[in-house]
Amino acid sequence: MASLTRHVSITMLGNAVVPLAAFFTAPILAQTLGVEGRGAAGAAVAPFTLGLSLFTMGLPEALTYYVSRGARPIGAMLLRASAAVLVIGLLAVAGFIALADVLAGGSEVVASLIPIAVAMLVPALLLSLVRGVAQGLDAWGLVAWERTIGAMSRLGLAACLAATGNLTVLTATLLMSATTLLGVFAYLPVIGRVRRRSSQARSEGAGAQGGGEGRGGEGAQSSRGLLGYGGRVWFGAIAGILLSRVDQLLLLPLSDVREVGLYVVAVQVADLVLVFNNAIRDVMFRAESADPRAARLASASRLSTMLTGATALGVGVVSIWMLPILFGQEFAAALPVLVILLVGTVLGNPGSVAGVGLSSRGRPGLRSWSLLIACIASVSVLFLLAPSYGAVGAAIATLVGNIVAGGLNLVWLQKHFSIPMRDFLRVDAQDLTMVGEQLRKAAQRGARR
Repeated sequence: MASLTRHVSITMLGNAVVPLAAFFTAPILAQTLGVEGRGAAGAAVAPFTLGLSLFTMGLPEALTYYVSRGARPIGAMLLRASAAVLVIGLLAVAGFIALADVLAGGSEVVASLIPIAVAMLVPALLLSLVRGVAQGLDAWGLVAWERTIGAMSRLGLAACLAATGNLTVLTATLLMSATTLLGVFAYLPVIGRVRRRSSQARSEGAGAQGGGEGRGGEGAQSSRGLLGYGGRVWFGAIAGILLSRVDQLLLLPLSDVREVGLYVVAVQVADLVLVFNNAIRDVMFRAESADPRAARLASASRLSTMLTGATALGVGVVSIWMLPILFGQEFAAALPVLVILLVGTVLGNPGSVAGVGLSSRGRPGLRSWSLLIACIASVSVLFLLAPSYGAVGAAIATLVGNIVAGGLNLVWLQKHFSIPMRDFLRVDAQDLTMVGEQLRKAAQRGARR
């Protein structure tokens, strides 16, 4: 548990930098570009953001799963995954460019910017594979550095462009897409670790000849199964990413640029509360893949929900005053949208961690079905409400999707692995004591420094 706590803390710090940097970058973009300009830049980057998550084919998660279980050779698995992602990534770029006019909702400016943003898609997809390997190797510090470099570069460049009068819709589009790639330099140490693991696999494979496959043969079998596991994850990833990102993609055709601008700002602020959930999910997926423990998983879920709920409450209260101050008075209308998104995040949190339990136990297809059903529910609500209620309708659609996906994950976990749903939902005195103990230790470390 001490090791897991350390890994969660490191991952949480890396994850926190991304939404915090986005939070401080957002006012710069909003006040410089205005509601319509911010909406145009957001709409132009939406296909890139959607494609970055949609077209990984589930392979980053598959790499984490197999590497954490000791599968080798890692280099062969990474090359196989890279070849698959390269092909589908190029096809995705061509598709987005062909559909630019449709996705732009009649805006010539947005249509001209979409090809610029999606040009960064293929290298960003390849970077996600390296991140998957690093997570499987427990290299959480490198993952944190990668995210920190990208986020801080985005913030620094936005400030410089705004100060020099060069922050336009075009440069904002480049800023939000290209800076995703800058963190790749953090993973240079991973190359040595992959080479050592590959050399060890070859040695074990040679030693196992004449006496069975040994660990090397098991690794080769895992390498062949990479695409199969990734495909089962990808099925749900498509639904999951549509659930979380398709609202931004479809809101412009269903509503207008102003509503997109309000919604983008609300999403960026709401992402602040995902820090704990994302960190715990990442670390627990690796830990549960290597050594499944139901009690540990449920405890992590309750801890994540408590921290996420407390953060959501704080963000919601502070935003009453800070939204107009940071983003401008015209963005005050984003507050109801933000509140709905925060509620949806907290309600969906236990099921989100439960989904990690399904994937780490070799049943990612169950989680995929949860996400698919939730996506259908969310998109249905989006088409029903967005034309009349704009950003508020999109937020309600996200709320519905989070509740459906999380609830189904809890049902599957109880049905197939006999892990009671109540273990993920109830909070007892021991949980509160554990939170207090961790806060006390963190305070002591801070005082010593």
